[in-house]
Amino acid sequence: MLDIATYSSRPILVWGGGAIGGTVAGFLARHGRHVDLVDVDHAHIDAINRKGLRITGRRGDFVARLAAKLPSEIEGTYRLVFLCVKADQTERAIAGIVPALAGDGAIVSMQNGLCEHAIAQVAGAHRTIGATINFGAYRTEPGEVVVGNPGKVVLGELDGAMTARLDGIVGLLRHFEPKARATTNIWGFLWGKLAYSVLIKASALDDAPMVEFFSNSARHRLHLSLIREVLAVARAEGITVEAFDGFDPRAFETGDDADAISCLNRMAGFFSASTKPQSTIWQDLVVLRRRTDAPAQLAPCIEAAAAHGLAVPVTRKLIELIRAVEDGRATTGGGLHDVLESTISLKG
Repeated sequence: MLDIATYSSRPILVWGGGAIGGTVAGFLARHGRHVDLVDVDHAHIDAINRKGLRITGRRGDFVARLAAKLPSEIEGTYRLVFLCVKADQTERAIAGIVPALAGDGAIVSMQNGLCEHAIAQVAGAHRTIGATINFGAYRTEPGEVVVGNPGKVVLGELDGAMTARLDGIVGLLRHFEPKARATTNIWGFLWGKLAYSVLIKASALDDAPMVEFFSNSARHRLHLSLIREVLAVARAEGITVEAFDGFDPRAFETGDDADAISCLNRMAGFFSASTKPQSTIWQDLVVLRRRTDAPAQLAPCIEAAAAHGLAVPVTRKLIELIRAVEDGRATTGGGLHDVLESTISLKG
């Protein structure tokens, strides 16, 4: 496997130029790395190639110079690829990446969900690195990305090994997040992020800011049910779920709701500092009026639950309601949280 010197000197491919990919590519390029950025948005690519990629927000204000390309314009091979597309775009992206991935290369899944399974199936587990990311960012217009609140950045080999290449990639990401680190339990962080983010997905059913949903004591029963369903599946999978950014899975497994509610309050405090009041899923549903990747993020959890014979009715209903909004059969803010909460009575 390759070391930090190799990754620091070789061209790096960032596949997906949205909030996450744009941020990663911009900071790597700012620190002198050769970065090729791939995206399917012609206007975004054109703006970056003409004016550079403009990054603003809490991490500074600068313009990064890098090459932006369409997938069809990629040539040669890369030893390091950051995959930064939405979960439902993973398979299509991997089909384009694998031909350009060196035999000893690595794909880092900078995504939400459990996309590492799909990547490893095609590229091989030995060429797949997992990552949990929790910083806030969003693309405002072609060629521009705003970086909001900081958050955890954790990387790990799928088999839990601590390797030279893992150290090297973490070192590169410290150009953006100085506290980025490696772990021997990346699956614990990935499942933790899934349990944590199920509330973000649920918040998108209403038009109020995320922090209002997190801090709404009238919805605590719903909050606890959603998180505990995901944690139950993780436990059945033999995963030791990790804590991060105010979320502590142990608080939801003690049987004491007071512990869990205290944790919810800490999570609300984390979101209160964000410059991004609404989730990306809400923006997709309400502003952009397009399908979200929430079902794709939750699909591995649903599949694992079925394999273990676990009922997850609230999580399943959440997916149904998001699909209903996508299809125009429901609208956000129309009592959908009440509908979702009514599903709790089906647990048992």
